[in-house]
Amino acid sequence: MSRFIFASILAVLACAQADAGLVMTIDSYTADSVTISISGTFDADTIGDKPGWMAIKKDWETSPNTNTDWFAGSITAPTISSNTIAFDSVAANTTLTSNGTGYGDDVAWRPTATADTAITAGTVVTGSITLSGTGMFDPADASSLQLVSGYSNAGVQYQRLEFKFSTVPEPSFALVGLVGTAAVVAIRRRRKS
Repeated sequence: MSRFIFASILAVLACAQADAGLVMTIDSYTADSVTISISGTFDADTIGDKPGWMAIKKDWETSPNTNTDWFAGSITAPTISSNTIAFDSVAANTTLTSNGTGYGDDVAWRPTATADTAITAGTVVTGSITLSGTGMFDPADASSLQLVSGYSNAGVQYQRLEFKFSTVPEPSFALVGLVGTAAVVAIRRRRKS
């Protein structure tokens, strides 16, 4: 029975793991300012005809090649107040894009001067960025931000989801499930004896 409970605990903890080797954290999110940190290691080479991109998009997974407003519908991009994003400890080239393009509002980085070279598996990403602009951000959008990589000009879209925020069961809910499972196992053992 203890093996079963241990396996159940591991299964619950596995729900909290990120989608890939990169993790995005929202350090602060207000109507006027957003600070986001990114850390981790690419677990695969990026793809696309412009594979050298990593970007933050709003709701990319459900609308990959449409213009998704992140910057409050403005044609003007926010200001970069601070930016320490780096690939293998080398400062990244940063681009902000606002409405009017096929890929919509995003902040994107590349490790080299052009996006023609793939970001390879094992590349380490660290740092944070703060974007500022009066009334440019809706705090309700925070949970729909996603980290993506690679780019295809043909499809006008990023190619791979690196990280998204997912719902993890609240600890007390998971505990109820574990206790209930343990009770069922105990009852079955009693019936067999």
